Amino acid sequence: LDCTGKRGNVGFRVIARAVKQTAELVEESETPLTVEETQVELATITATLCAMEISQVMNKWWRDLADWNKEFSLKEDIRVRDLVRSLLREEEETVGVVAHS
Repeated sequence: LDCTGKRGNVGFRVIARAVKQTAELVEESETPLTVEETQVELATITATLCAMEISQVMNKWWRDLADWNKEFSLKEDIRVRDLVRSLLREEEETVGVVAHS
């Protein structure tokens, strides 16, 4: 999910935006799906998104660009590496991630 740092885009709005963007991507796919395939794809993705633990995104969790400095960049690098490590250890076949670039 990508909230693109939009003001107020936290909590359930993150999920709603992800569903909207996913529907747009499926619709624009170079490999068109049948209506039935599209419904199954969207239902599966929506169910996955709605099953995500979103308690950590109920409030703004990213820093504004003006707040960045070298120390913060180092901390962010560690945080991203920790995130990737935890994803690589995940045993589930499908994992949803809420992150900010």
